Amino acid sequence: MRRLRVGVLDLLSNDLHEPYFQRRVLAPNYSSVMPQCVGVWAEELGHQVFYETFTGREEVLERFPEDLDVLFISCFSRASFLAYGLSQAFRRKGVVTVLGGPHARSFFGHARRYFDYVCLLTDRELIRSLLSGPSQQRQGLVLEAPEQPRSLPGLRERSRFVDVGIRKSTFLFRAVPILGSLGCPYSCGFCVDASIPYRPLPFEGLVDDLRCVEERYGQSTMVGWHDPNFGVRFKDYMRAIDLSGTRLMHVAESSLSILSEARLRALEERRFVAMLPGIESWFDCGPKGGAAKLVGEKKALRVAEHLNLVQRHIPYVQANFVLGLDSDSGDEPWSLTKRFVELSPGVLPTFSLMTDFGNAPLSEELRAQGRTLRVPYPLLDNNFAVNITLKHYSPLEFYDRVIDLNEQCFSRRAFWRRFRTTPHWLVKLINLGRAMGEGRGRLAHYRLVRERLAKDQGFHRFAKGEQPLAPESFFQDIRRQLGRYQELVPPELLTPEGFLGSVEAAEGACARAPSRAATGNVA
Repeated sequence: MRRLRVGVLDLLSNDLHEPYFQRRVLAPNYSSVMPQCVGVWAEELGHQVFYETFTGREEVLERFPEDLDVLFISCFSRASFLAYGLSQAFRRKGVVTVLGGPHARSFFGHARRYFDYVCLLTDRELIRSLLSGPSQQRQGLVLEAPEQPRSLPGLRERSRFVDVGIRKSTFLFRAVPILGSLGCPYSCGFCVDASIPYRPLPFEGLVDDLRCVEERYGQSTMVGWHDPNFGVRFKDYMRAIDLSGTRLMHVAESSLSILSEARLRALEERRFVAMLPGIESWFDCGPKGGAAKLVGEKKALRVAEHLNLVQRHIPYVQANFVLGLDSDSGDEPWSLTKRFVELSPGVLPTFSLMTDFGNAPLSEELRAQGRTLRVPYPLLDNNFAVNITLKHYSPLEFYDRVIDLNEQCFSRRAFWRRFRTTPHWLVKLINLGRAMGEGRGRLAHYRLVRERLAKDQGFHRFAKGEQPLAPESFFQDIRRQLGRYQELVPPELLTPEGFLGSVEAAEGACARAPSRAATGNVA
């Protein structure tokens, strides 16, 4: 096998104008595990690897050598147009480009128009096969491993890639990504992880990973558990932390249903400083939200009581909600959320707008009903735009309610109550940064969307599903986000007609060919 010069790029942002706290403090710590694993596998196969992350500050084209052979790019859909543009720029130099990550899983039919290869589920054998003879393709090949990896490279193998994010972080906040499991045991209809079977990774490897974090970066470092649902095998995780003998800080996303008081005490003893349970809705997703047999007001009261208990043991608690689910109607979901905020003043509520990423259990049903809107992919970040027609609210009513809810949750009164609740300085810093950046920024954006809906009849018809053409204002927002990088993006993607045409062409191609064109054997 010829020794290749392989680039790996993890796009952590697409917006050159994000607030300082997001760009400088949080984004460098969002690096993903799988791009680092791809780098390790490529090195094990004898190739030379160049790894980089993009937080909105870097000159990406200058971060890789001119004689690169292959470039892997990983991104969420919000950074997809930037990924497409970078792919086109490198392909013109003769580089073979490969897309992986959430956008590849969600919209591979569209992505294959701009990449030589698109990887879905990926393992070492798929990477070996691809790198045995990579070549530029007229139409990108879609590759998928038969199943999830049964193990991943450990932190000692990934450490030089982790160093890239650590160097970009501030001394106040540094996080190292670790995965203990893949997939999710729950089946929330809107969730892209619901269709992936839950699989714990070998817990023996976690012991060495934790020791490596402390040895290399110190006890003040935070371990960011990237499991879609942390702690399903709770005792195994706690035993791994104990066996490591480390005193690191930890942050994880977990379902509220597994956070009993005994387990909260166990987490507190092991320095878990942040927990992000998914509540989602007062009328849906019962078992995950920690009140399996309760809905409505009874669930809201129980969850508020439970999260107050969580915060007595863990200083930073973030409750995640999804707005716009079919299970919500009328005023009650909104009034209950406001009441929850009053009852749990120290908990930071975060609201995701209902988004169809194309590969969740609910996606096929939404498509069959004709309810999925063709919103440009860079706006699919769970906050910028809704890409479905809502079942129980008009677009204007929905945004009126979203604005009203956020005004209460990020008011000065709510902020100060949240700020005073915890003595932990790091939690105070995060709450301050997120209130100033995300809170105020999203509220201003929602007000702007509401104004556009009221004034732009084309936008309003699009949001109601009455016309397929997205509003021009969407593409103005995308060009602003991309800044100087918009010049790299294929021009058809930056106009309403061009983007719609590209999506329709991709959908037509998928209808005429197998949706997943390969299983990892590309040699």
